Amino acid sequence: MPAESVSDLGSRGAKGVAISFGPRELTTAYVYLPDFEREIVRCTLQWRQGAGETRTVTDAEYPFEFSIPAAGDAEVDWSVEVELTNGRIEKSPPGLIKLRL
Repeated sequence: MPAESVSDLGSRGAKGVAISFGPRELTTAYVYLPDFEREIVRCTLQWRQGAGETRTVTDAEYPFEFSIPAAGDAEVDWSVEVELTNGRIEKSPPGLIKLRL
């Protein structure tokens, strides 16, 4: 898999990767946070594919993982916001997942 299809935010181990098993409908972007320290209470993923609308989804249970179905082969802009057990909120920098493999 080309390096461009993997996106490491450098924030709490958050990574996104393009997964393709064939043409468009068989391609997704997969995002996960390992949370080895079990400090995350809630993780919210925000993403937009190409010029599409921005979408948000929240996961409040470990493991924190998301599958984003591809609508074409435009790149996916993404970021996460996590709530920690101490109540602090952390926002990641943005990342980019290229779906053209």
